[in-house]
Parts: sequence; structure tokens; C-alpha cells
Amino acid sequence: MIIDRPLVAAGLPGYDLGAELGRGASGIVLAGRDETGRQVAIKVVPLDAEERPAFGVTGAPRVVTTTAGPDGEAEARLLSGLEHPHLVKVIHHAVHGDLALIVMELLDGGSLQHRASTGLSVEAACAIALVTAAALGHAHSRGVLHRDVKPANILFTADGVPKLTDFGIAHAHGPGPGGRVLTPPAVGTPRYMAPEQFRLGELGPATDLYGLGTMLYELLARRPLFHVRPPTQLEWARHHLTVDPRPLTGVPESIARIVEWALNKDPARRPAEAREFSLALARAMAHARGADWLARSGVPVFLDEDVREAAASRHPRRATAGPESATPPGGHDDALERILDDAEMADSASVPPDAAPPSAGDPQEAAPCTEPRPARGQRWGRWWRWSSSWGWKWPWRARSRPTPPG
Repeated sequence: MIIDRPLVAAGLPGYDLGAELGRGASGIVLAGRDETGRQVAIKVVPLDAEERPAFGVTGAPRVVTTTAGPDGEAEARLLSGLEHPHLVKVIHHAVHGDLALIVMELLDGGSLQHRASTGLSVEAACAIALVTAAALGHAHSRGVLHRDVKPANILFTADGVPKLTDFGIAHAHGPGPGGRVLTPPAVGTPRYMAPEQFRLGELGPATDLYGLGTMLYELLARRPLFHVRPPTQLEWARHHLTVDPRPLTGVPESIARIVEWALNKDPARRPAEAREFSLALARAMAHARGADWLARSGVPVFLDEDVREAAASRHPRRATAGPESATPPGGHDDALERILDDAEMADSASVPPDAAPPSAGDPQEAAPCTEPRPARGQRWGRWWRWSSSWGWKWPWRARSRPTPPG
């Protein structure tokens, strides 16, 4: 795809165009500057779907069809209706000629994909998962599914705030977290797609939570959920539909159980909504890592009060879903309690395994590092922000493969 810069400039008077920042499945992103000198990112999306690039920023192919998702104008409308501290902010959007133009805040702190390549602590990985779940929950509450949650779509501000980006294949579904939609032909990145995306079945919030679970598994294990050879769409589909991933080791048992919960091949047996996942993860981390784990994560986060309280208490009360939750009474809550109670007991009794740490020459198999130094948290309105510096240590815990939640 070749950008017609004069056409883009004509459609965005008052903006200076800069260098190309990257390419996604739905368009190309340019650097820009407005009349006040503020730096922005400008996404250029051809309205003709056949002109859209079929490769992501890193060259990893995505499954893209002419009906894959909204055009640029629809993407801008979806994003304009969303406002959350961990979602990329849309400043302006326009259509000019055959191009949709979306002006967004510039996130110049790098991607999670890049940061993960050098290793993250358990605390940092789980903090990023919490804020991603918060962003997804906000989108789901307004009837929007992302459908492509992955490290390359988590970008950071200059001061390290992670934000979910790239709603190029997002899809509007029914109102509220209980909505479902019959998807068009398969869209997404095969490495992170949920089984129902390959089956062309009904999608819902649990679909995005499977992608989040896959991402968190990779951050903690420092290896892909599956090693697929050859990496074709058919092989990815076979693995996501029929193959169990290797057990997640080197992390607290309760965290491994929650990740496996999100990775259940049956969407009805995953967390019913992002808030349910967030509360479970926050509680498990507080029990396994201490009430100050968010402060030690080194990640600035903005969380709802109930999630913040769960993350700060080693013995929080059971977090139940709200009255509008799609979770059946006595279903997900009871299963989650059994998962956490059993896993917390295993955490307390775990001992270092006999195996030595993996070779430093194989970064995908390396264990995550932990224990950053603590720092004070700072309240910011309804949201809470934690930040700190980094520290490093190698933890090792033994665990057995858990039984999936029943």
C-alpha cells in the first residue's frame, strides 16, 4: 500500500505529516503534529478493503478478509465512543477521498511485544493483564469486541502507561457484556485467536479474554502458547481447538490456574466478563506476592476501586459478579473459589523443583524475573496509579498440572 500524502494532508488541514510509524492489518500509521506542536499518530485506512495491508507491524500475518471488520470510519466511531485510561485516545477523525483518517494520541513508549522480549516480572506481567482487562471491560460494556488482543497491540506512553490499541478489526456486538454476535469469516492473529473464532461461531467477551489469557501465558512462560510447525492457519486452528498447552510453571499455582481458566476451549467455561477475570487475578496476586505487588510491578495502572482493593488485600472477601453479569448463580463464582482456594494452598506448600533454570541461550524457555522494589502509590480521581522502579530476582516454584475448573 502506497500512501498518497497530499491526499492525507488535504484531509487533515492543520496537521503536519511525519515518518511512517508502522503498518497494521487495516492501515498505515504516520507520525504527525498539530498546530499547537502536539505530536500525534495518524492512522490512514483505505475505504477499499482490498487495498488494506495484510500484515501487522512486525510482519506476522493476520487472517484478513474483505468483511474482516469495520472500515476506518467505523473504527473511528467505535473508538470515539470509548474513553478509558488504558485505551488509546482518538483526537479527530475524517474521511477524505477514499481514505479514512484517524488522529490519535502518540504512544511513543514502545510496545509490549518489545518489552516482553527482554523479560517481565510476574508482577509487571499481571499488572499489564489487569489494565488490559479493564480496557476490554470498558469496550465490552459499550458493545465492542476487540478480537485481536496481543502484545503488539499494547503500546506505552512516554511515562510507561500501557494502552490497548488497534481496533481495526473490532466488532460491535449486542449491548452489555452478555451480548453475542455471529462472526463473519475468521479474523484476527492465529497465534492469539480463540477456538470459536476459527469455528466461525458466536463471539462474546470471553473471546477477548482467551486472547488476553494467551498473552499473559506468553509473558509468564516466555514462550508461545503453542509451538506450531508449519505455522499455517490450519495448524494454528488445530492447536487452539484440540491441543492442550504445556503447563505454566515457574509462577504461583493460583496464577497458573487463572490463566488456564481464561484458556478453556469452551467459552462458557471461561470468565464471563473482564471484571471477573480482573478480580480473580488481583486476589491471587495479593495472596501469592503480597498486598504491595502492584506498587512493585513498575507499571502505572488505573483501576476501579473493587479491583484495587482486591489487589491490595491478602485475604479479600469473595468478589461476586454484579446484578447484570451473565454468570449463572453458583456457577463461575463457586468454580473460581475452588480454583483459588486449592491453588492458594498449593502456593503455600510449594517448594523449589529439582530442575535447574533453563539455559540463558534459549530466551523463550527462560523463567520470568520478579520482586521489584516498592514505591508509594498515588491516587488520581476515581482511578488509582501505582509506579515504582525495577528490581530482579529468579523465583522457582514446583507445581502439578491443575484440573480445569468444572
